[in-house]
Amino acid sequence: MRELNSIVRDPIIAISDEPYRPIVYDGVVPPETLALIDRTVLAWSWSKAMALAGERIGYLAISPRLAEAASLANAATFAHRILGYINAPAIWQRVVDLEPGATVDVALYQAKRDRLCDALQSMGYHAPRPEGSFYVFPQTPVADDIAFIRALQEEGILAVPGAGFGRAGYMRLSLTITMPEIDRSLPGFDRAIRRAEAR
Repeated sequence: MRELNSIVRDPIIAISDEPYRPIVYDGVVPPETLALIDRTVLAWSWSKAMALAGERIGYLAISPRLAEAASLANAATFAHRILGYINAPAIWQRVVDLEPGATVDVALYQAKRDRLCDALQSMGYHAPRPEGSFYVFPQTPVADDIAFIRALQEEGILAVPGAGFGRAGYMRLSLTITMPEIDRSLPGFDRAIRRAEAR
């Protein structure tokens, strides 16, 4: 990442979107973006760290090393107001104020990641273990990820096509469900890949 500092020069600004920063596995330590790249703005949200999906409470940290830091802060404040965003509910503002460092138990996500990836790999899926976040992104056994997502829907499994993320031929699966739900889905994943391989 240090090499990026020599590339990110005026008028370019690196925006480091870090709501998943505390959700890392296997001892991974994310780099300190603000310390490594001079022209950086960090975007943070407690919605992932505290498992408050949908609660848009966070901040922008604008590096004081940016000559345009004050005008950028004013522009962000102006955009926030005119676009009609509302303030986060008072209860979550108080939670963040009282427990700003609170995070989810990452071990629970890691256990689900390991269970799902290991099971998918044993079935023949290419399902590498992610080093962070609460999603896995396995390759679909056919090139048409949307068609394969439909096959999973027939099995009662909800997945998101990778094409929506610029990665056709992959699918995004969430680890926010329970371990029993993951276990119940596995026979469906197995049936779907067997049907795909038979075609």
